[in-house]
Amino acid sequence: MPSQKPESFAERLQFLMEHHDPPFGIKELAHEHQPSYDHDRKMVRGLTVPSHFIIQNIDTLFDVDAVELNKIASQDNFKKKFGPDAPMPIFHPEVQPFASAWSLLTDQQKDFLLTSLKGFITKNIKTTTH
Repeated sequence: MPSQKPESFAERLQFLMEHHDPPFGIKELAHEHQPSYDHDRKMVRGLTVPSHFIIQNIDTLFDVDAVELNKIASQDNFKKKFGPDAPMPIFHPEVQPFASAWSLLTDQQKDFLLTSLKGFITKNIKTTTH
């Protein structure tokens, strides 16, 4: 689905629903993965961004890559939090797989990784400055 700017989760979901055989409406989507009609209506219209659990259901339903859907959802959450004109953070290519899967981690796992990373950076700074 070509566009000038990165697509939103809602645009991607609409595309998947339209190209499913047979095409899905919001009722069919809600029936297949069970959150609720209202929640699915909000997702399709771009009023809410789904959790990674719902993304896993959508991944299974449409046979698409959950990591890619999580990446799009993360971008939508970033825009929602910081505004649509805020520049997206650019990650080093080696970090990209972790950034795409960040939403799959628990808060405790995120805290552990961030604390470890800060410790490594602090240690390396002290080592290179002495």
